[in-house]
Amino acid sequence: LPQYGTHCFYVCDRKHKITNMEHSKKQEKISLIGMGSVGMSALSGVRRIMRQNANLQIPYSCSYMQWSGTELSTEKGNNPTNAEDIVVNVNDIIDFSKFERLTFVIAGLEEKTGAQANVIAEALQKNGNTVIGIGILPYDVEGATEKAKHALKLLGEKATATIVLHNQQIKEQYGKMPLASDLQEAHNVIAEVIFHISSNNY
Repeated sequence: LPQYGTHCFYVCDRKHKITNMEHSKKQEKISLIGMGSVGMSALSGVRRIMRQNANLQIPYSCSYMQWSGTELSTEKGNNPTNAEDIVVNVNDIIDFSKFERLTFVIAGLEEKTGAQANVIAEALQKNGNTVIGIGILPYDVEGATEKAKHALKLLGEKATATIVLHNQQIKEQYGKMPLASDLQEAHNVIAEVIFHISSNNY
């Protein structure tokens, strides 16, 4: 992938084949995208749950996306002298034709990468994909709630449908559990959402 000054893009693709071939024949393959450290962690958790739970297995491919310091756009990019002003056309770094017709975009909306999930959703929509945005809002103590809500609004404008997962509400619902348990519950919710949408409504 190209580097723009000190701005590096990381896009890692993974293929997955389920062992339940009878189920595979009935289920259309989907794509999963994890954006930013929170989104990538959630995607890894979802993959683990799907491997361990035969009732949630679906055929999918997945991509992990992370970058720093750069604004993305579906319009023409630029390459100015000042690295802080760089705008990159996302179509120059990602081949959107490889994603399946139904694509889920999982993003931690308080992060630089996750907050630009709307750009990925827009590019996928223009490619003809049905895009389900799964926006993860931060804990209150992280102090990025307003920024994340703005990113959620942008994602909602570009995705076909948007699902919101609020870490703070999960913590309050399940009481004083360790952070790892909070994340496990969040990943369980995401895995079930993905399975039911792809199996029943598409």
